[in-house]
Amino acid sequence: MPQLASDNVIDTFQQAVSRDLYNLNCKKHKNWITQNNLTKSERKALVSLKLDSRTVIKEADKGGNIVLMDREDYLEMASRHLNTPGCYELRTDDFRKSALEQVEAHILNWHRKGLITDDERTYLWIKEPVTPTMYFLPKIHKPYERIPEGRPIMSGIGWVTENISEYLDLLLKPRAMSLHSYLQDSTSLIRKLKNFTWQSTFLLATLDVKALYTSIQHKWAMIAVDYTFRHESASYYNHLNMIKEMLHLTFDLNVFTFDNKVYQQTKGVAMGTKYAPALANIFMGMLEDKAIYTESFFIEKIQFWTRYIDDVFCIVDSSIEEFHAFVDKLNLNFFDIQFTGECNKQRIHFLDLTIYLEDQTTRDYEKF
Repeated sequence: MPQLASDNVIDTFQQAVSRDLYNLNCKKHKNWITQNNLTKSERKALVSLKLDSRTVIKEADKGGNIVLMDREDYLEMASRHLNTPGCYELRTDDFRKSALEQVEAHILNWHRKGLITDDERTYLWIKEPVTPTMYFLPKIHKPYERIPEGRPIMSGIGWVTENISEYLDLLLKPRAMSLHSYLQDSTSLIRKLKNFTWQSTFLLATLDVKALYTSIQHKWAMIAVDYTFRHESASYYNHLNMIKEMLHLTFDLNVFTFDNKVYQQTKGVAMGTKYAPALANIFMGMLEDKAIYTESFFIEKIQFWTRYIDDVFCIVDSSIEEFHAFVDKLNLNFFDIQFTGECNKQRIHFLDLTIYLEDQTTRDYEKF
């Protein structure tokens, strides 16, 4: 089971920084607190924007930009997502008491069976929970007409399953990182490509999963967990059952508020949940094993393949038509996961990179 003890080095560093900040004598350094890089009118404008209830200010989904939206447009963007068939339901009951009772019963049961220690029991048990909230990040990097699509993010800090989610992340993340296709970040991709030998018949290509987090059916999530732990010994069986019980809890108690209404997510995994990227990764790893790596196109045509959660970068030795036929075939998978694909002979965007060719032999990379 994961080690929940804090890191002494990090604690020491945090204490040292806190001590230095506490000891700062602001009276000796008045300029530190009086200088401002904004004019008075600019500061006044920012305050006015902050207090304007007709305007919503959010970070863009990608690129680090700030987006100002009319509140009605923001609510419409959110409504389009929350009305996705089969994904969300309104709650009108007193769910907090029931949630506390369910989590308490499971934690005591795991402790009684010896699956968690005294310290882990204390850590997992949140006795005064805070109901999660949902917000949306506008996807302005994708084409749209009047209102962009929004990426839903659930802020579950203080909720009854917050520490259970973190515990699950400690268990699942190492499995996700061990996958053959796992990509940590764009810098890792640059390192992976440095020794790749380019040929003139190759194509640069990307694939993107449509709404991966809300598309993962709970039954497939459980099967993916079984699949990723399939090589464990029989003695791990009880711990594996506890992991799946923890997942069930987080699915069943996946509630949040938005615009003064309470919802429950009934399908998929909430973005913002600590373990969500790790679970999405191991689910995609299972999908790759079962529905992609066995495809003749992959075996014969794919020269390079790596994936950052739901974004795939690959290099293929095929025509553009053959690549798109491959994507169409992938969309027939029985996991109900849908892909979009793009390819180009010269240049393609992936994450925060533009990957392009020079003289048909050298690959260069530039960050947005």
